[in-house]
Amino acid sequence: MKKPQLSARICVCVLSLSLLCNLTAMARPQDLRAGSADLRGGANALVSQDIIGGASVAFKRFNRIRDITGGAARLGDLAGGANRIVRNVVRPIVRRASINMQVASNRRTEQRTPRGGNGAVNASEHTTTAIAAATETAEALNRADALYDAGKFVEAIDAYRKALGVEPGNALALNNLGAAYFNTGKFAEAAEAFQKSVRLKPDDEEAYFNLGNALTSVDGKNQEAAEAFRQATRLKPDWAEAFESLAETYFDLGKEAEAIEAYRTALRLKPDQADTYQVLAHLYDRQQRYPEAIEALRQAVRLKPEDAVAHNNLGASYYKVGKYAEAVAAFKRAVELKPTDAEAQANLGTALYGAGQYAEAIEAFKRAVQLDPKYTEAYYNLGNAYYMATEFKEAAAAYTEAIRLKPDYADAQSNLGSAYNNLAQYEEAAAALKRAVELRPETAVAYNNLGYAYDKLGRQAEAIESYRAAIRLKPDYAKAHNNLGYVLNKLGRYAEALEVLKQAVRLRPDYTIAFYNLGLAHYGLGQYQYAVAAFKQATILKPDYQQAFVNLGAANYKAGQFTEAIEAFKRAVSLKADDADSFNNLGNSYYRAKLYAEAIEAYKQAISLRADFADARLSLAVAYLTVGNRSAAMEQYNILKSTSPEKAAQLLDLINKSKR
Repeated sequence: MKKPQLSARICVCVLSLSLLCNLTAMARPQDLRAGSADLRGGANALVSQDIIGGASVAFKRFNRIRDITGGAARLGDLAGGANRIVRNVVRPIVRRASINMQVASNRRTEQRTPRGGNGAVNASEHTTTAIAAATETAEALNRADALYDAGKFVEAIDAYRKALGVEPGNALALNNLGAAYFNTGKFAEAAEAFQKSVRLKPDDEEAYFNLGNALTSVDGKNQEAAEAFRQATRLKPDWAEAFESLAETYFDLGKEAEAIEAYRTALRLKPDQADTYQVLAHLYDRQQRYPEAIEALRQAVRLKPEDAVAHNNLGASYYKVGKYAEAVAAFKRAVELKPTDAEAQANLGTALYGAGQYAEAIEAFKRAVQLDPKYTEAYYNLGNAYYMATEFKEAAAAYTEAIRLKPDYADAQSNLGSAYNNLAQYEEAAAALKRAVELRPETAVAYNNLGYAYDKLGRQAEAIESYRAAIRLKPDYAKAHNNLGYVLNKLGRYAEALEVLKQAVRLRPDYTIAFYNLGLAHYGLGQYQYAVAAFKQATILKPDYQQAFVNLGAANYKAGQFTEAIEAFKRAVSLKADDADSFNNLGNSYYRAKLYAEAIEAYKQAISLRADFADARLSLAVAYLTVGNRSAAMEQYNILKSTSPEKAAQLLDLINKSKR
């Protein structure tokens, strides 16, 4: 099973700003300056990785084989979508000779008439000869038919040929000779015999049907076979089996639309054929006509409610139209009917995966690999289910087993790398992802995730090259653009970062993290109004994005928009009430807006959260000095003397200047 394979996920952790306060000679907080810190409250580890695949369902095609003894024999459940419907051939139609009885009952007393001088034979002699020949032919045919019925096809061939030696133009004998050849696997000889039969009796629909069956087993003769079946349906328009054989031949010729029509005609003539509904559903599935496949399979399970394959395929069709609940129900029925079917168990896991029920999907995939310990795809999909359940250690183990069974499994190598990234095992991640791109150099996702591992290892140059490789392979890969921009931002290469991040948000206008990183690039270039716009868009897309509100406040502050900065920092502290830095920056914004009382309260709150917050104490003292409360400023000085002598010295200088 591949597809249940989902698409992959790496949004790398991005830079954030932490804002600090400095003092100017004018004894007031200076412009905020940016540092760097890991993202808080943005992308989590899970969505920072792209995984390849996910889970895919296997549509079990209802296969039929030639059954020499008549009827249709079903193969064991086969996985997936083979490219050829295996033909169901009804045993060649053999007709019986009864002329011997008629001849015997009508035999007349022989009366010879003297021949004339010219050697002519009279009418009585002709009649006697004809009767004798017919009798001999009929008896020979009866002997051949008896051998045929006994399964002695080689002897039957000899007997039919003897009958034809007596009467070479006997269409019935030729038809039955073809049937005997067919049963010995001599399809070319069978076709030749059937062709002679229809030339002698062009209105014989059964001989045309037999001819079509023989030709389908001769390489390169499918077009002629289709014409033979068409002729059989023209001669007998209500013959469902002939339309089925015609449909199968159309499929072999790649004429799927014509095959569908022929199957539909067969079902109109004989609507109780569950197996035909299954084959029709397979064709609909190939053409991605899933609603019609669903309807055909619903008919199949109505007619054969105990058919596990039909329930499995119904589940597959529901899955493909996103009806996961219905798919789960159908697959559950399939495994109830056939609990030992590893593939149906895996398909159930796929549907549960699609429904986001990862714990249940894990159990289904585990049952699949218990039933078939060499089921590579089930291990792979088990890994994906563990991954989505954030059980990365177990995911890595499942991917490792899939790789053990299939060492060149590039997708499993790539996802193993993602699992290792989430386990912070970056060396192992890089090794797995390097192997993935060696096995499949065109895999953009693997390059993207390799870039993530390299960045975490401090190998930024290699990270940049990996992200660029991902973008070359997939120019519309928004995540790779974002991640490249992230690394460039981190290196201070803001102009380069700006271009790739603009492309990221063009490709994905709802890409929150990319807007955040775009804001950082603008901020780094001193383009504060553009930074404000980018950070604001990030907060619109994610209203609880606390760090984006922090940086929105910083950008507004740098743009001299202190009222807007106040609102942003207020929102930041409402989202994270223990964020001392944001309270300090809120105080700075109030101070620049000349709202000194509010600034003092904000600084106090910062200090209450972090008693050793020297910058906040210094800024609080400056605010006290600004409103003329020198004694309160001195209290902060006395505290700073023991906690931060350098800040205390700065503050004392300001206090002394304020006396002048």
